[in-house]
Amino acid sequence: MPTNEGKLTKEVRIEHKPSKDFASHTATGALLSGPTSDGFYHLVFYADVVEINHEVSVLVSQDLEQATYETEIPPGSISMFRENRARVSMSEEAMRQLSHLLQARFSEK
Repeated sequence: MPTNEGKLTKEVRIEHKPSKDFASHTATGALLSGPTSDGFYHLVFYADVVEINHEVSVLVSQDLEQATYETEIPPGSISMFRENRARVSMSEEAMRQLSHLLQARFSEK
């Protein structure tokens, strides 16, 4: 059986295109669960979020062309939570490939 002995003899172009529901998010962490009964592992990416629920403004001056307000964020109006940004479900084989990619990129020095 002929082999190329590790050398490519013909270039093959493989295009990458985003799916119609492709999204790009920033994550501050990830969680892994599984395998579930379907054999998949579920990798959930999340972001730690600080959100202002409401603020209070008081009119302090007003004339014909301008109004000035003083605004404050009262105690208790800020929420901190983890927002799940994406879940990727993968077979064990795909998860192992991901593990090898990450280990190669971030190997201990």
